[in-house]
Amino acid sequence: MGVHRVRVLLAAGVHGLQRKSGNPPVGGAFSGRRHVPIVPHERSSPHAPPWLTLDTSTSTSEGTVGMTENVSAAPTSLHKTEKVRLAVYHGFARTGRAPSVPELAAHTGLAPDHVRQELHTLHARHDVVLDSQDSDRVVMAHPFASVPLGFSVMGSHTLWWGGCAWDSFALPHLLRNEPDVLVATRCPACDTPHAWVVGREAPPKGDQVAHFLTPMHRAWDDIMHTCANQRLFCSTDCVDSWLQQTGQERGYVMDLTTLWRFAGDWYTGRLDPGHTRRDPSSATAYFAQVGLHGSFWGLPE
Repeated sequence: MGVHRVRVLLAAGVHGLQRKSGNPPVGGAFSGRRHVPIVPHERSSPHAPPWLTLDTSTSTSEGTVGMTENVSAAPTSLHKTEKVRLAVYHGFARTGRAPSVPELAAHTGLAPDHVRQELHTLHARHDVVLDSQDSDRVVMAHPFASVPLGFSVMGSHTLWWGGCAWDSFALPHLLRNEPDVLVATRCPACDTPHAWVVGREAPPKGDQVAHFLTPMHRAWDDIMHTCANQRLFCSTDCVDSWLQQTGQERGYVMDLTTLWRFAGDWYTGRLDPGHTRRDPSSATAYFAQVGLHGSFWGLPE
């Protein structure tokens, strides 16, 4: 087993990737204070965030917006909400953690209170998820997470928490400088560790299956609960065992190939200026395109 794989599996086993006894309560609310992510502590000075030098520039008709320069120097048509969104996403992409309010303020040129206002706007439109007990803290900016929800994702130089099975498989498709990543998790039913090299060219091999508990039309009722229960299992037998253990009803099961195809283009453009989320009709069309079906996805059986 290579060093790369050992590092991620150690992250999965030692630092609190949820085991059977550590999963978020299936019916309960999420509290970000109960998890300690494997990421550096925030620096004492906000003036030089480590993600300022990320080279992910994007050309537009109005010029180039890149993380090699301060977002406050971007085209004037870039709204302050979008400046904060880009800073959050590129911070996650570069370091594996969510930028703090002081870092976002230094990076965007906005006052901290204005950053907080924009974070609340982004939260309201589901571009980020703020901690319910600490609204300065971003816990998710899909597909990134700042808390452990069952998956670690190792790139060539960066370790991320995967927000769920879907998000973990999506990261190599979104991150242009990562040809593949190593995704690690444990089966929620039997605690067996699993790891896959996930890239853009072809789905990983394996007989494991993904189980999604919450139907899509209910996903944002409690998004942390939804994401914490989009998991990978050894087999359908383990899914059935876990459902019996937890008293939950069966959701939707897919194989690794379908999960990889599903994750492929869902987050395309999230790192680019001007990105907008899919509306419900285009989301449903995407679900059908990648081979999903049934009322769970708002589609015919």
